Amino acid sequence: MYSPVKIYLGSITPLHTKAQIISTIRYLSTGTPSHSASSSRNPYPFPTHRNPTPRQIFHLDVNATSADIKSRYYELVKLYHPDTAAKDGMSPKACRERFQRITVAYTQLRRGSRKSKLPTVSDVQPNRRWTGQFNEWGGFKYEYFDHGNDGTNGKPLHEAHVPYWLFFSSAILWTLLEYIYVSPSQDAWRHSRNIAQNRSYAQHSKEEHETERKEELKLWAELERRKEKDHEDSKNSSLA
Repeated sequence: MYSPVKIYLGSITPLHTKAQIISTIRYLSTGTPSHSASSSRNPYPFPTHRNPTPRQIFHLDVNATSADIKSRYYELVKLYHPDTAAKDGMSPKACRERFQRITVAYTQLRRGSRKSKLPTVSDVQPNRRWTGQFNEWGGFKYEYFDHGNDGTNGKPLHEAHVPYWLFFSSAILWTLLEYIYVSPSQDAWRHSRNIAQNRSYAQHSKEEHETERKEELKLWAELERRKEKDHEDSKNSSLA
């Protein structure tokens, strides 16, 4: 014959209510809340599927800023630090693996946020195109999108009064000069510019990494201090 409690739980009570009742009974009998009750207070539960993305681990969308990522990382450290997570009944190995995945996800999100801010070639190099016309010296006439024409007032080719021999000779001469002098100098300039950008990015990344490392060490020291304080409080309470 079934006991009254078992009949009540199995026949009338909904599933979520049964979980709450079981958690309450366990707390009254052992003095510690169940795992489901403690995890319900976690606003950022760790994903249960096998390969979560960094944004799924951090519970952030694609519009999250660097400040949002850093703030969420500190909150996850407080929740999933191995010393804290071990109190929920997880094994030390599982706690370390989960905390390591959070750290890797934070690094990937920070790198993605910085990469989106780097300038592109189109940002530093002006756009220009050949208009099909020639200037008063017989050279190609270029049009800059942000500066307009270069002083020939947009006259068509047949109104420029340029002899055909000057047209072909200037075209050939300009091609040779560009091949011999302009192209190598532009390549060297691009190479030096890329080196300068890489050095600047490396220096910025180093400084930011050092700053983040200092903040992590500061947070780690705070957690250790709290841990020692809790230990001292528990020791004093046991002596009292």
